[in-house]
Amino acid sequence: MLHCICQALTDQSQVVRNAALFALGQFSEFLQPDISKYSDEIMPLLLNYLGTIDSSKGGHLTKAYYALENFVENLGKKIEPYLPTLMDRMLTALCSSNSNREKELAVSAIGAIASAAKEGLLPYFQAVIVQLKGYLVNTSEELRQVQIQSLETLGVLARTIGKDVFLPLAEECCQLGLNLIDHVDDPDLRRCTYSLFAALSVVMGPNMAPHLEKMTTVMLLSIKSTEGVTVRVHRLRRFGPVCPQGALICVLLVKSRFLEPDVLPLASPVPVPFLDVNATSC
Repeated sequence: MLHCICQALTDQSQVVRNAALFALGQFSEFLQPDISKYSDEIMPLLLNYLGTIDSSKGGHLTKAYYALENFVENLGKKIEPYLPTLMDRMLTALCSSNSNREKELAVSAIGAIASAAKEGLLPYFQAVIVQLKGYLVNTSEELRQVQIQSLETLGVLARTIGKDVFLPLAEECCQLGLNLIDHVDDPDLRRCTYSLFAALSVVMGPNMAPHLEKMTTVMLLSIKSTEGVTVRVHRLRRFGPVCPQGALICVLLVKSRFLEPDVLPLASPVPVPFLDVNATSC
């Protein structure tokens, strides 16, 4: 099957190539560690493919990066022969691309590469940090998704590059995160910032103490927040006249075995980012 997928990456039809990229991403996600044994066959194909993509074709670009990211994340030391080419591609995308979507995908891919390479990413670390810091201080709404992804990748770097390497940057990263939470109201941004704080806590240790009060305050507010959740109270025939105000568990957990069909509770869909940020706060 893997041989068929690799052949499909060179098919003339973009639909076929898209399907092959998605399948490869799925294989990489669910068939570890077995699929990593084929890195010598798959990595040259992916690298060559990335070099031929038109960045204006967002959906196709996303599938290519999806396959790449899932595959490289678990390579470990097998990624080393491909690091120079990989990082050259990623940094070129960050420096030269006119597509914010491509920048977002490249930043995400750098996080996956760092997870595999760990200290092997050191030769490229400063160049990556310069790019990420540029996005973190940018106030443009157009770059918001790149900014959010930069926070997540920065957290990955803090965990993987080595404590001694990241420590000189830790205080500045901490301040950047706190400043973003103060000025940007976005659940995805808060989630990634909290994840960054968790990574920084390992690097900074007791030096994080001056910031804990502010951090824990905003995290507790996120945990308590019902932002994005709308609960409609309905009559419960078996558990009293009404569902108590604020008892969200009634709406989320009570199924038809408890209620008659005509009084099933209704709730507006809860956007995933709001639930994610509450979970990350915990």
